[in-house]
Amino acid sequence: MARGYGVRDNAHIKLNPLLTDEVPEVRAAAVYALGTFMSNTTDRTDHANAIDHGIAMQLINCIQDGSPLVRKELIVAYQGIVFQFENQFAVVAAQMLEEERLRDGSSISHSETGTLSPGRSGMRQAQSAASLQPSSSRANLLASATSSSASSSNNTTIPGSSHGSNFSSDGSLVDLGLRHAISSSAISPVGGLYGSVYANIWKALLSLVCDAYPEVTELATTLMNVIRQKAATCTLQRTRRRSAGCTLSAPGSPVSRMYAHSPPALLNSPPSVVESRAIFEIGEASPKNVGAMPTYAVHSTQFSRTRKMFDTGPDVIKEGMVTEDAHHVKKEPVIATDFVPWCCRYFSQSVMKVPDDHDLESDPHHQRQWRFDRNQAMRDRAQEQCRMASFLRLDDQLFINKNPNVPTCMKFHPFEPLICVADKDGVSTWNWEHGVKLNYFYNKNPKFSNISTLEIINGHDCSLLLTGTDDGAVRVWRNYYSESNLDLELVTAWQALSDMLPSSRAFGVRNTGSGMVSSWEQESRYLYVTGDVRVIRIWDTHQEQKAQDIPTQANSCITSLTCDSVNQSLIVAGCGDGLVRLYDRRLSPVDSLVLTLREHNGWVVKVHLQRHGDGKIISGSVSGDVRIWDPRFSESVMTIRAAHGLTAMDVHEYSDLMAWYNCQA
Repeated sequence: MARGYGVRDNAHIKLNPLLTDEVPEVRAAAVYALGTFMSNTTDRTDHANAIDHGIAMQLINCIQDGSPLVRKELIVAYQGIVFQFENQFAVVAAQMLEEERLRDGSSISHSETGTLSPGRSGMRQAQSAASLQPSSSRANLLASATSSSASSSNNTTIPGSSHGSNFSSDGSLVDLGLRHAISSSAISPVGGLYGSVYANIWKALLSLVCDAYPEVTELATTLMNVIRQKAATCTLQRTRRRSAGCTLSAPGSPVSRMYAHSPPALLNSPPSVVESRAIFEIGEASPKNVGAMPTYAVHSTQFSRTRKMFDTGPDVIKEGMVTEDAHHVKKEPVIATDFVPWCCRYFSQSVMKVPDDHDLESDPHHQRQWRFDRNQAMRDRAQEQCRMASFLRLDDQLFINKNPNVPTCMKFHPFEPLICVADKDGVSTWNWEHGVKLNYFYNKNPKFSNISTLEIINGHDCSLLLTGTDDGAVRVWRNYYSESNLDLELVTAWQALSDMLPSSRAFGVRNTGSGMVSSWEQESRYLYVTGDVRVIRIWDTHQEQKAQDIPTQANSCITSLTCDSVNQSLIVAGCGDGLVRLYDRRLSPVDSLVLTLREHNGWVVKVHLQRHGDGKIISGSVSGDVRIWDPRFSESVMTIRAAHGLTAMDVHEYSDLMAWYNCQA
């Protein structure tokens, strides 16, 4: 009754604009409402199915949302439509996983399967380095999903689609079907459900299984295991019915008619019971007695020649699910979140109470005021040192120590005597005044990925550490410099870039791409990310959603990125082909490229836009030339010849100081 009133009032259409609201909690509430709308019916008609399918396709856009709160509610919302169309999802899962088995060979049929683990690293640790190289399948990830949902979801691409799958050394299945089931190559013309709503939702859930936030991964894994269990049950049923049908000699018997009236999708059975068990069973090990699994006998039904409009025909009744009024028993949810209880607690609080941050007598306010006074005193001392920089010695050694692993990038804290050094999958925090290591923690990124960028967020206050990996994921950590990992907290994580296509460069023994390149703008709270992609993506971290996409219009990767924090319009990008490109984010994406600087002959190591003076651009390349540019002209105003083979370079934010490293020095 309530759903009928909502349909007549177009409630689901009125909620769609809230999916892009600037407040993450509002977007999460809209997803929760639409999920409740989809699952709040037991009378399935063609009209009701069409409405639910449209809502499900519209929700696919939320996969790219930067808030884990929204993505968790998205999985719970999809739970309702999965339960409503459980058989269709089971068929899609069975067909895609069977195609994955045929593509990878027969090795999967000889191994015992394992449960889909919720850990992201456990699912993606087996991806080889070859799978990270550019390929047509990776360049067109999820092409079928986006093309079939273009009219309702605006060509949505699914982040995290570059995750691989493989098998562990003991033969257990680590990540079943994630490598090809999400890619466009996994779509086959066989089967009517390919390219449908169910296939798109299936691939969306696969991408959420590989989400950067652990709670999102856990919820998606639980729901995927439900579908896989249903697929395993349906596969065994089809195999048994096929075996029983082969022994029948009377074609007109009732049993034969029962299989003749079965849905067409259920007649496509895998070759053998052993192969289907190896592919689809869920559990730590395959059960010894296959016959112990629950089965459901499908009763024969007679379809009339005519049926009413918007009618679905006779229901297929399963054993153990029949009530007195012949209606299906509503399944209990297997996943849930605390979003609704949290909202109840939040709105039950008094609005007259002054928050601790605004209370002038509270401890947080006094601590913040002390930090602001300290920062101002440090700025005054820094300005005095900048004026004396030309007279001071720059070769005094202040800090030297050995990092636990080979460093990939580092970042200085602007006001604390801290330096964060990242290696392949962890971050060390050092106090460079005392020469001691304060902490080391693992970033929880997959083993095949590397940390390629670090940013300090809110350096003037309670700072956070942002880490970016070359698979496109971003994680934000709190209490990263505490001496114990007990206080370490993952604040948020999301897929900032998708479809990363690594390029190559040669630095002695190194042969790697640029990975993820980032630039943090504290004043606007914007995060600029790019790298081995063809787009510069701007994220509004306050709204936790994407603000803008700027195409690079380049045939190479972006190696360095900087932005104008004063006017907040100019973006400077150094590229792997030696060009320095300037973009104006106020213009349309097609016309955003305003200037190209062409004097470098090699990989651009660093670009920097001065915040003081005339706002000069400083860039350096592997060829050893450091050039200073005026943004108004296409020719450099000064050239500094450094040694050939420049591998690292940095420029002071407020002083006329720069430093570089030469691998041949």
